[in-house]
Amino acid sequence: MTGIDGATRKEIERTINALMADIVSAAETGNWAKTFTRLTRKPGGMFFLNNRHYTLKSLLAFFGEEYGGTKSLRLRVVKSEILVFSPQSAVWIGYGDGQIQRDDAAPETTYSFTETWLWQKIDGEWTVTHYHESTG
Repeated sequence: MTGIDGATRKEIERTINALMADIVSAAETGNWAKTFTRLTRKPGGMFFLNNRHYTLKSLLAFFGEEYGGTKSLRLRVVKSEILVFSPQSAVWIGYGDGQIQRDDAAPETTYSFTETWLWQKIDGEWTVTHYHESTG
């Protein structure tokens, strides 16, 4: 992780943090298409949730089915870090907790999560080529 000047590193960190804030905000509203809009549409993208591989299409379908009727969802990132590997690649890693209420009759449930998002600058746009989430 050398060879990148401090200003470039800070700008990449600011960009990735802003993109991740948009992702969390979209997730809390249940807008899964917007949540995962930065995931690559090109072959070779790798997306995993709780030890299962997904295509982009199946990942969107899973979140839509699993959380589609959710009354409320709140996410709190407890700790995150961005590692910048080059001007074209960085990884965001973090963990946190969430509260979800499926409907008015259901109690609110708390869960924990950890996530890894591998970002690459492709054709001038920051794109996620690998996403991995584990929940419990």
